[in-house]
Amino acid sequence: MGYETVRRASLQPRAAPWYDLLVDRKFSVDSSYGQFSAAAADSRELAEEKGSSALRVETFRSLIRMADREYFEEKLGDYLDEAVVRSCLPDIRDVIGRGLGAVAAGVPFRFDVATQLVDLANSVVVVDEDAAVELVLRILRAAPAGRTMAHAVAAVHRAEGPAGRVLADHLYRGGTAHVRALLEEDGVAWR
Repeated sequence: MGYETVRRASLQPRAAPWYDLLVDRKFSVDSSYGQFSAAAADSRELAEEKGSSALRVETFRSLIRMADREYFEEKLGDYLDEAVVRSCLPDIRDVIGRGLGAVAAGVPFRFDVATQLVDLANSVVVVDEDAAVELVLRILRAAPAGRTMAHAVAAVHRAEGPAGRVLADHLYRGGTAHVRALLEEDGVAWR
């Protein structure tokens, strides 16, 4: 499956001929775009060799733009390298804003969109820790579920500055025992 095919399919993701062939067990929804995200991540070296790195970034941009509508099976945010995040930061902000607008409007989702958006916001830590924490906190204020908070711990583990400590404090104060235990892993200091 080539970059162009994925980019074209992202315009109408549910009309793709492969849609609903790969179904996630947790939410019983299509997870094919997560597989494409993983494939794009794995193709970094090949894209550099073939001179198609810019097309790879545009493919990720197309996938990011669907993150408020399609499920990625935790295979989007963690698969974005620094160059992709840097290029796609406006798209990440936009999709998080759209997703939060839909959450606020009570739009029903077939999967845990807030957690997926947190995973995407976590990827921003490598280029702008303050912006990443701001995005994560926006999501947590809109959807403070335990699973979403547990995923937000990844931003704390990646962060090196004061913004990460602010997020850790927020999670520690508002999180479950599980979230607090995740914060305590690897000796993360939140105070």
